[in-house]
Amino acid sequence: MKQLFFIVLVTLLIFDASAQRTGLNTVEGQLFQNDTTSFRGETEIKYDGKTSYKDYKIISIHNDTTVIDTTLTLQKDFKFNYLRKDNFELLPFHNQGQTFSRLGYDFENNSLFPLIGANAKLFNYNTLEDIYYYEVPTPTSEIMYRTGLEQGQVLDAFLTMNTSRQFNFSIAYKGLRSLGKYRNSLASHGNFRTSFNYHSKRNTYFLRGHFSSFDFLNNENGGLTDQSIAFFENNDPNYIERARLDVNYTDAENMLEGKRYYIEQQLTLLSKNNKLEQQNAIVLSNIKKYNTVLKQIDYLKNGDTQSPKKQPNKRGLPKDVKSRKKPPLKDQKNNSKIDSKSTPELVKTDSIVKKSTDINQKNSVVKNDSVAAKDLQKTDSISMKQIKSDIKLDSIVTKELKKVDSLTTKTISTITSVIKKNDSVSQEKNQNLDSISVKQVTTKNDSLIQLDSLALEKLKMIDSLTILAAQIKTDSSQLVTIDKKSYFELNLGHSLMYETKHYRFKQDAINDIFGDAFESTISDHASYQKLDNQLYLQLNSNYTGDLKVKFNYFDYNYHFNSILFYDDQTISDKLKGNAIAVGAEWKTQFGNVHLNADASSIITGDLTGSALKASAMYKKDSTYSVRGFAEFTSKTPDFNTLLYQSDYLAYNWQNDFSNEEISTAGLEFKSAKWGSIKASYHLIDNFTYFDETSKPIQATETLNYIKVKAHKAISYKKFTLDNTVMYQQVSKGEAFFRVPEIVTRNSFYFSSYVFKGKPMYLQTGVIAKYFTSFQANAYNPLLSEFVLQNTTEIGNFPVIDFFANAQIRRTRIFLKVENLNASFTGRTYYAAPNYPYRDLTVRFGVVWNWFI
Repeated sequence: MKQLFFIVLVTLLIFDASAQRTGLNTVEGQLFQNDTTSFRGETEIKYDGKTSYKDYKIISIHNDTTVIDTTLTLQKDFKFNYLRKDNFELLPFHNQGQTFSRLGYDFENNSLFPLIGANAKLFNYNTLEDIYYYEVPTPTSEIMYRTGLEQGQVLDAFLTMNTSRQFNFSIAYKGLRSLGKYRNSLASHGNFRTSFNYHSKRNTYFLRGHFSSFDFLNNENGGLTDQSIAFFENNDPNYIERARLDVNYTDAENMLEGKRYYIEQQLTLLSKNNKLEQQNAIVLSNIKKYNTVLKQIDYLKNGDTQSPKKQPNKRGLPKDVKSRKKPPLKDQKNNSKIDSKSTPELVKTDSIVKKSTDINQKNSVVKNDSVAAKDLQKTDSISMKQIKSDIKLDSIVTKELKKVDSLTTKTISTITSVIKKNDSVSQEKNQNLDSISVKQVTTKNDSLIQLDSLALEKLKMIDSLTILAAQIKTDSSQLVTIDKKSYFELNLGHSLMYETKHYRFKQDAINDIFGDAFESTISDHASYQKLDNQLYLQLNSNYTGDLKVKFNYFDYNYHFNSILFYDDQTISDKLKGNAIAVGAEWKTQFGNVHLNADASSIITGDLTGSALKASAMYKKDSTYSVRGFAEFTSKTPDFNTLLYQSDYLAYNWQNDFSNEEISTAGLEFKSAKWGSIKASYHLIDNFTYFDETSKPIQATETLNYIKVKAHKAISYKKFTLDNTVMYQQVSKGEAFFRVPEIVTRNSFYFSSYVFKGKPMYLQTGVIAKYFTSFQANAYNPLLSEFVLQNTTEIGNFPVIDFFANAQIRRTRIFLKVENLNASFTGRTYYAAPNYPYRDLTVRFGVVWNWFI
């Protein structure tokens, strides 16, 4: 794992270094698209606009959009763990990658269809809601690294990019390998995921999908033996090295692995305002193009067309020409004079001879100046008419022109004679010029000619851009106002999800903890395949809100290798069937009130069930929000409670359970000033659980469960006290449902920029977590489930962690000392019966973003 991390890190660093080349933002070349050109081994990148953090979007399966956040907050510390989630209601086992004991339960958003079971291994499983889709203007990546226990670490690497405005893909992998402090507690996990999304240019067709695969392998030891528990609690110095403590077995392992394929597409069948939106998009695009052309014209008139760093058009010119600022076109004739040092004799002539000499020796320059003068003339229709009208001179003007012509003819003849007299002298003296002077004259002339050619190119470019601006001239008056009240859209959609899961338990020899067995070597294997095919029709309008009618076809196959005949019992090898469900979703908004509802019911098939969810929220800007919610679900229990086969005799059953009936109602308040609080009340009939013998059973009485959770942070200058408290009460059903009454987490920390120039942002403080004692469920590695037990209580001990986190640009560094109080509060800390919580541990990690 270390080698893998090193290779990935070096590769990303090289990639990052090569991507940090300075791009030259010029206005030449293609005006309306990104362009990348190579010149002499360098890369010149042209951008069509600036980006901001709001452009880096994360899109959920429900189309809720957030942005990629690279800031450092206390919540980032809470989520800096293997799950990348806040585990306030969870109590981790000592090694990362192992399971969690639950300190609180959530009975919201229940699935209508049953799961495979093995719930103790599903904490790191990515559901449909855990896969995200992205839209980013530049390639974006993130890497998370965190140290583990005894040769352990976790690495989570992620990359996403848009190949165009329409298509994005992402790829990520999270790997873990941690040996653990106790014997046979290795965790080795792999979690790969990739997603893509596409939409057409007119937003009439949408396509997205993902692929996810995982394998979660854990070595299991059954916890400490009774004697080892005594050594641990008495802090025996001979067993400070935890690997010396005996465990119940050292030859077992379990694994959950699987794959999931998901694809969803949506087509707009009818949109009343689609054409108007497309027209407005074209107008806005033309306005952008028009403004870009005007800026280009202004840049060519008032500034140099080349970047000061690179001037390819001036290659080959003399140094004095390259550094000289080009004069205005009207002054170019005056700058075309011959160098006085090169022609000292010509300077002595009178003005008439000088002008004639300029005409003879600078013929090509004058031609270029005349062409440049012609290019400066206005050629539009109004100017042409004015020129034609000026040509029509009256007779008086014509006579005056004839007089001027005759006078000019005489003057020219006089000048000609003078030129002839002086021409021989000039030619003789010019012949005496040395070769160096001739070269200087030639160089000067060539330079001036090239300057004039550059001016001509600039004028031609200005003329072409002026014509282009006239063709695309657009203003905001051409935009069409869309009446939102008449908004109407009809979409047809389809989603397909296929998933496979395999759960295995292996043990080299039988163990008395699990009882007798059919075989001397244990090898259990449960397989599960399911297909969820959904077709929906969605209507979006201002009057009805967003209304979606859906049809689901669900196919499942939960199976083992063979049929089991035992003690006059016949245990089937599989549960296979299908079900068809119909339902509807609705959401709308009336001012500050948001309404949501979702109803589904299985109408035919081998399963039964129904679900109804509803919520209403009042949101006052970002000040506060109040939400009320309710949910009623009837669902089949997990498949492993209905059917299970094992090489151990006691772990074979087939049950015909009733549906679990779950009713939930609650109220939630959130405020940036006053904090947040959420209260929920749950009633559950036919609650299914595993009893003390690890047998599945359904409760005969209704479970009444109340849960209240509150959060508030208090800040003073650079110090903050962050508090989270959860209160729980089981008014009915305590015999089979146990939770701690109070769970609290309190953080006191300091936040500030440090060092000169504020290069680093620092957060450091302590976190204290505490929960009251209760009879927590015991962990059963054979089933990967928590089962009821009535002998041991855990809890009533604080866990204090020290942390020092820092942010340097887009890099967040985490340092934590866990269970700081382990040595002076007693060794009574457990994650589950027989499974001690971790000792004092130092963790280091980093989260690093690239390319943003």
